[in-house]
Amino acid sequence: CRRPGSVYYGSYRPYRSWYTAGSTVRYTCRSGYTLSGRANLTCSSNGTWSYRRPSCVAVRCSRPDSVRYASFRPYSRSYAVSATVTYTCRSGYSLSGQSVLTCGADGEWSHDEPTCARVVVKCPAIGAPDNGSIRPTISQQANVGTRVLFTCNDGFRRNGSRDSRCQSNGRWSSSVPTCEPIQCAAPGNVDNGSFEPGTGPYGVSNTVTYTCSDNYVLEGQVVLTCLVSGEWSHDEPTCNPITCNRPDEIAFGSLTTAGDNFEIGETVTYICNDGHEIVGQDVLTCTNTGEWSHDEPTCTRIIQCATPDEPLNGGFSPNQPAYDITEVVTFTCANGFILNGQSQITCQDTGLWSDDEPTCDGKIIQCATPDEPLNGGFSPNQPAYDITDVVTFTCADGFILNGQSQITCQDTGLWSDDEPICDAITCNRPDEIAFGSLTTAGERFEIDETVTYICNDGYEIVGQNVLTCTVTGEWSHDEPTCTRIIQCATPDEPLNGGFSPNQPAYDITEVVTFTCANGFILNGQSQITCEDTGLWSDDEPTCDVVTCPIPVEPINGGVTPVQEQYPVNFVIWYTCDTGYTTADRKDAICRPDGTWSDDAPNCVAITCNRPDEISYGSLTTAGNSFEIGETVTYVCNDGYEIVGQGVLTCTNTGEWSHDEPTCQRVIVPQTGPSCAGRCGRYDVNAACDCDYICSYYGTCCSDYRSLCKYIN
Repeated sequence: CRRPGSVYYGSYRPYRSWYTAGSTVRYTCRSGYTLSGRANLTCSSNGTWSYRRPSCVAVRCSRPDSVRYASFRPYSRSYAVSATVTYTCRSGYSLSGQSVLTCGADGEWSHDEPTCARVVVKCPAIGAPDNGSIRPTISQQANVGTRVLFTCNDGFRRNGSRDSRCQSNGRWSSSVPTCEPIQCAAPGNVDNGSFEPGTGPYGVSNTVTYTCSDNYVLEGQVVLTCLVSGEWSHDEPTCNPITCNRPDEIAFGSLTTAGDNFEIGETVTYICNDGHEIVGQDVLTCTNTGEWSHDEPTCTRIIQCATPDEPLNGGFSPNQPAYDITEVVTFTCANGFILNGQSQITCQDTGLWSDDEPTCDGKIIQCATPDEPLNGGFSPNQPAYDITDVVTFTCADGFILNGQSQITCQDTGLWSDDEPICDAITCNRPDEIAFGSLTTAGERFEIDETVTYICNDGYEIVGQNVLTCTVTGEWSHDEPTCTRIIQCATPDEPLNGGFSPNQPAYDITEVVTFTCANGFILNGQSQITCEDTGLWSDDEPTCDVVTCPIPVEPINGGVTPVQEQYPVNFVIWYTCDTGYTTADRKDAICRPDGTWSDDAPNCVAITCNRPDEISYGSLTTAGNSFEIGETVTYVCNDGYEIVGQGVLTCTNTGEWSHDEPTCQRVIVPQTGPSCAGRCGRYDVNAACDCDYICSYYGTCCSDYRSLCKYIN
């Protein structure tokens, strides 16, 4: 046999000019190439080789496997030796294994495909603020999305955010706030007074006490308390100068000092009219109590009355030579005699007695009708009363008896007691109340008069706020009390949401309902209740954007765009890798419930169907389906030659690179050198060759195909 022929990128051994029947040659390829065809060829007895000459084709690595949550670049159907691919994990995932794979000379990748595992992100433990608390307690690392709420103890006010969330970057959205003491500003100074303690700070429930300088009196609240609102319980009092009112004028005299108000230490002077003399202190001094140093004096006439005549069968007392003005003489009769006239006479400033001396008459002793009290009466009511008769006094409604309710007629013809009087029934001013005040002025109140209590801001009346003075002189009800109004403040409105009802304050057991705008979802309780602590049963919820999760990539495909979150109505597109296609829907919409409208499609490899057979030839490549880049080869029968492309390549459209070729019969020309007698002989000097080399160099004789074995 002649030499079997050389191959590109390979060689065969042994290399000879001629081979005897039964001889064998072995083909090998260079590194990076692999043999396509039979490696061993044997020289047959008919001078031909047992198989067609093989070829050396470049070694290529097939595309590596796809990795979940990762992609690799460059993307190709196959890869040349030494080519590399690089894997990259999605955001939020970490790569385990080798990220760069190299195509080896053996057609295998240098390493197995890596894997991508989700990175578990946590936030560090977060504590409560000083003088406050945190809910829930986070003593260890927290998961992404965890929300904590900060509150401050009573008497402290939060400075900073009320909540914080664990973010996907492992950090809390807000730092821990501070709880600063609620303090009242220093209360106002008052003229001519001071308060203690004079310096702050003044925390909740701390008090200050006001005092006035000497000769000043305090008007208003003495003790002020710092409230949880940071305000004082009352306005500052005032210190007013202590003054004395103008004293009363006197009979038969006058006050020589002008003015209606007098400061401490100032004096007023009284004088008497002519013929009268001062009885008492004529100069009064205003003291630091607001009272005068002495009562007003009186003016008495310098006149006396003579000793009255003693009645027969009677007497009088005191019995003295003379009587000063206003002195009184009382007459009595001996037993069995009755006084006829006034029992008492008074020395007047005329020097005369107020009445004539009475007489003692010997007749039946009876008592005269007593005087009827104003606003009252007595019974029995008759012209005269015998000894031991009893008279009973009563008062009209709204009046009370002042004196003896019963008097007895005695054997002297006089009553055992003076007639009583009927005083109007009044009520004393009721007590003041804490955190409130009595709006009605006055110290005494008549029957059916009312007083009204009101509470300070933030407090409400417990009990009766209007009291009525009753006929017993007692108030209709006990004083009320002022208790702090327990209400819940208006909750915070969530961003992108709202609540109802929306009002300035809420009573205990009232319920607020939260809602979110379209495209947002409630995170927390939809309803909260005002509790008897003045706090809501739960924290206000938030309205979070409704988002869809990162969609699952199709195997042998991807998603665009790739991002952390997808809002409602956002559209994504599924794509298949090069060499793959799908008949499924390629888009999906993020729905309001946070789910995708469609699942990932199925990406299947693009293949080419087996091309058609041809007449007078055959398809040498086996198989009915071919992947992109694979080739099929057509050959023609002896005496025929290929017209068109003998090798077709499967393209990424699923079509072959060329139409099928045809086999056309070889027509041997009648002129030119003939191969007759020259087949199998190699002669470089011949006009044409009849060896396999001629096919390569195009120097074959015209009848080469019909006379010589076609071995190329």
